[in-house]
Amino acid sequence: MKKAGEHKPIAIGARLKKCPQIHTMGFKPNFFDYSPREQKLLFSSSKIYYPTAFYSDLFNAMGKPTFPSYHTYKFAQDKIRQTAMFQILGLPHPRTKIFYGPQQKKLILK
Repeated sequence: MKKAGEHKPIAIGARLKKCPQIHTMGFKPNFFDYSPREQKLLFSSSKIYYPTAFYSDLFNAMGKPTFPSYHTYKFAQDKIRQTAMFQILGLPHPRTKIFYGPQQKKLILK
């Protein structure tokens, strides 16, 4: 049971929107599109769930805990960084070769 003044956990991303125990705000790229009440909830929340890649580093800079963590978002959309991490940790992963620049791109089909 929640104490007086406590609020539901806060999420930005849509993954938890069907969970009635979570207040999912949805992603708004302009912070001031969140109502003053929503802004207050974000600031007062002990943790933000699914903050999106856009807000994860901003909350991290503020010292606000998130789930997934800021570091997870750094790797989520970066296949080059993921591959390097897998190689460093010795984890099995699909064979991957990175090609960059116009000369190397010509070698892809070889």
